[in-house]
Amino acid sequence: MRWYWVLGVVAWAGPAIAQGTAGVESRISRGERLLIAGEANNDKRQAAAAIGAREFNQAVTRLTASLQRSADDPEARIYLNNARIGAGRSFGIAVSVPIGTNLTIAQEILRGVAQAQQTINQGGGINGVPLRVTIANDDNNPEIVQQVAAALVRDNSILAVVGHNASTASLAAAPVYQGGRLPMVSPTSDSLQLSNAGSFIFRTLPPIGDQGRALAAHAVQRLQRGRVVVCSAADDTSAESFRQEFEKALTALKGTVVPVRCDLSAQGFSSSSLATQAKQQGAQAMVLAPSVKTIPLAVLVGAAAREQQLAVLGSSTMGTLRLNTQGKDIEGAIISVPWHPRSAPNSPFMRTANSFWNGNVTWRSANAHDAVVAIAAALRTNPSRSGIQQAFARDNFRADGVTGPVGFARSGDRRGANIALVRVAASPNTDTGYDFIPVAR
Repeated sequence: MRWYWVLGVVAWAGPAIAQGTAGVESRISRGERLLIAGEANNDKRQAAAAIGAREFNQAVTRLTASLQRSADDPEARIYLNNARIGAGRSFGIAVSVPIGTNLTIAQEILRGVAQAQQTINQGGGINGVPLRVTIANDDNNPEIVQQVAAALVRDNSILAVVGHNASTASLAAAPVYQGGRLPMVSPTSDSLQLSNAGSFIFRTLPPIGDQGRALAAHAVQRLQRGRVVVCSAADDTSAESFRQEFEKALTALKGTVVPVRCDLSAQGFSSSSLATQAKQQGAQAMVLAPSVKTIPLAVLVGAAAREQQLAVLGSSTMGTLRLNTQGKDIEGAIISVPWHPRSAPNSPFMRTANSFWNGNVTWRSANAHDAVVAIAAALRTNPSRSGIQQAFARDNFRADGVTGPVGFARSGDRRGANIALVRVAASPNTDTGYDFIPVAR
């Protein structure tokens, strides 16, 4: 079974993976298979079977029941939106996330995509045509990412891809999408190496230099702690990009990078001895810039730094819902993020997020939402892969996103986005007892 694609419009003909990509078939779904199966209830499982059998009305009933039991399930909501389209015409996009290796971050991104899809479709679609979303699980593994990207390129029903998550994943995928002329819009990858990666490569995340400057200014000017140890993951291009930009900004502000080696990806890394060494070297603060996979280790380092009376700061990678459950370990840490839910608590986006997800959204959700919004705006003028790329390349392209106007520089980087600072703080209003609270800059 497959999807038919004519002039940028998809019509359902069953599950699809292009010939020669059977190895990744289990990682890609429009609803006919569950990618987040471990938490699935019986209604959700039956809905997947119904979609595979083209029984869309039954799937709608089952997915509606599933969401009544698990309201904050973005996979179920995307499949429900797809099932409501049924066998009808649609524009197709994909979102690729690391379900198998970091479900928390994957769901943060999927929530933004699901919310944008539903808002667009309930508003009449794109020139009257609804949006259908394909989900892919790439595990942030570069080899798997390239297989997924190749499959999406060969699937002509996919007009753009929201992804990938880690910069290493996006860098692995970029040549595949560029070669296949399929627009990629990453909501979360901030490596410097992604700038000018190709004319079809974009991102809604602000430039990483903006994050580094904001955090350095806060350390030096607000906290008066200008002697800083920087912990990054040397094997991760995003973490290293942040380290470089932060150190550059810190030096420009007459701060000092304390020469203590802190590589979160190193074998045998010891968080407690590092914090002690940093204190002995006269450090006043520690900045955590982990890769996605070293976030738990970064939390341990931050906890040890707090014990040594060091101020703790972190890159946007630290701004994840998973961190809320570990909030007590680094309470008081200051983290730079591209957006925060409290920045516009009464916005339509947050009202819907509160209804769908009990407010459990992060900057990743907002940037993923805005990636879909930007793609939809481009589709309105020319519903094709090349049409999206040409729209994004225009100097006057603007889409109204929750994080602000979305437009792209010639490098593919986001233009005109803001950076917020948040503090990890105790909060009786959350399930975990901790939350991210905005900090004045």
